[in-house]
Amino acid sequence: MGNFTKELPKSLVDINGKSIIKRQIETFRNNGIKDIIVIVGPNKDKFQLKDIEYVVDKNFHEHEQLGSLMVANKHFQNDIVISFGDVIVDDNIMKQVIESTYDIGIAIDLKWEKNYENRTQHPKP
Repeated sequence: MGNFTKELPKSLVDINGKSIIKRQIETFRNNGIKDIIVIVGPNKDKFQLKDIEYVVDKNFHEHEQLGSLMVANKHFQNDIVISFGDVIVDDNIMKQVIESTYDIGIAIDLKWEKNYENRTQHPKP
């Protein structure tokens, strides 16, 4: 995302008039998810989302995403959906995840490798 994310977290990048995170929240709410927690780091002041609970990760730069997730672990009491802040998920995919009868579910893009063609980051294993 290059220049778009020099001063802005990826989740706040605007795509056709709406940020990625607003799209996510809309998808969650369309699928009955009302309690939404956003884990934020040093750019917490840039997040101005309504009806969202924020958890601040003060050590954001010292660990990976799992470390950030553990900062909010006291909120994990019931079923939860975990999503990276820079991923857009279709309503139908989210519906399938939520309606799954399995203990653990994950949505993946089976054609993910196409997104990494000609990129130097995240090379194939």
